[in-house]
Amino acid sequence: LARALPELRAINDLDARVTRALEIVRTRVVYSVEAATADAHALARARGLSFLERALEVGAVDCDVQNGTLAALLQASGMHARLVVGVVGSEGSARPWLHAWLE
Repeated sequence: LARALPELRAINDLDARVTRALEIVRTRVVYSVEAATADAHALARARGLSFLERALEVGAVDCDVQNGTLAALLQASGMHARLVVGVVGSEGSARPWLHAWLE
């Protein structure tokens, strides 16, 4: 991800920078809620890997880790970004799980 920073900083259009950062993150850490993904993260955490190191090594993550990785990349490229976690609604009712997204 650090190698992508000069490329991202060179993009003056903020929408284009976000789009490119999103492409980079989605390529490096795909979305997954499989049990094997959780197990791989637990093993990496037990080895002392940081949040970003785990995400990049495992290469598969859930929404909060994927968006947390994107937030870190955007922040490092000079943009303001934050991870938000909340309830997802559908048809007037809250779903029984949380979701994470980026602002």
